[in-house]
Amino acid sequence: MKKKKRNKIILIAIVSTLVILVGVVLILVVFNKKEDNNNNNEVINEVKKVDEISKYNYYLEEDASSYYKELYEELKSALNKEEVDMEEYASIITKLFVTDVFTLDNKITSSDVGGLQFVYPSYVDEFIKINQNTLYSSVISNIYGDRVQELPIVNSVTIDSIKKDTYNYNSNNYDSYIVNVSIGYEKDLDYPSKYQVTLIKEDNYLYVVSGK
Repeated sequence: MKKKKRNKIILIAIVSTLVILVGVVLILVVFNKKEDNNNNNEVINEVKKVDEISKYNYYLEEDASSYYKELYEELKSALNKEEVDMEEYASIITKLFVTDVFTLDNKITSSDVGGLQFVYPSYVDEFIKINQNTLYSSVISNIYGDRVQELPIVNSVTIDSIKKDTYNYNSNNYDSYIVNVSIGYEKDLDYPSKYQVTLIKEDNYLYVVSGK
């Protein structure tokens, strides 16, 4: 009887130890998984704003190209004038917009469409869908920072023409600018070199409502 009782105690001790070990392993697995998810989120979401033109809600992100940063400084200067030259404003906004849209090298995924801060709010979703199915469709994910795909970097946008006009958008007429540009790249990877942007004026702000 004593031997059976001793064996029973040993068995209980072994089972208890196994249960504790399994519990510890599960806790470690869950903890590591949460930590991995946090690290992945950091990779995706940690593009920081380094400057902002608060009155207009324009901002500069740390991963912007050197050319984009130059244009952003031009925009700050233009918008800080006592009286803003709307045609100059339209030209710089167009250059910034086109540079951000066609610089794919700093985009993390195919859904990371550029230029959205310049797009009219009600046109944003449509603009994203258009570009996800065209220009951005071949962009490989760089969530883990290991992408080797060669992607374009815009280093010049030249205004070929700018025309003041009236544009009907959502059944309303707006003062507008139709701007045609030529696009230059650090390396020619056979991406578009011509583009047309339509901007509308609402209050004192200009918004992109068409890009083609």
